[in-house]
Amino acid sequence: MKIQIHNHTSFKIDSYQQLLIQLFSQIKENNQMHLVFVTKEKIKQLNTFFRKKNFVTDVLSFPNEFSFNPNLKDDSLGDVFICFEQAQLQAQKLLHSLEREIAFLVVHGFLHLKGYQHNNEEELEKMIHLQEKILKKINLERKK
Repeated sequence: MKIQIHNHTSFKIDSYQQLLIQLFSQIKENNQMHLVFVTKEKIKQLNTFFRKKNFVTDVLSFPNEFSFNPNLKDDSLGDVFICFEQAQLQAQKLLHSLEREIAFLVVHGFLHLKGYQHNNEEELEKMIHLQEKILKKINLERKK
């Protein structure tokens, strides 16, 4: 899996590059995706425009066929946008590391690019199981 990372925030994300390399080494895909870190303002703008939901969210996924990114190649799954500030808040609230939260959001966004949804309980359980399975491989599973 190839990943292109774009940082549109003032936060330093260099320390998370190794985490992302480790994470994507567990995903056996021949595709690529773009991972974009954005501000609260930008993710709210995207959420409002594309989903008609006027609030800050943690992650948004845009599969290739719905992407507004003209630079996507045919083998690209699409774009995943993560709000770094929201990830920080959620990590604090859930009492786990920021690394774990970012990894969770990346996997969550990736699964949406692969077509997974959580519109009902069955879909949600399947998605949670897959997320935890991937995160466990890099020792970032949810602590019980």
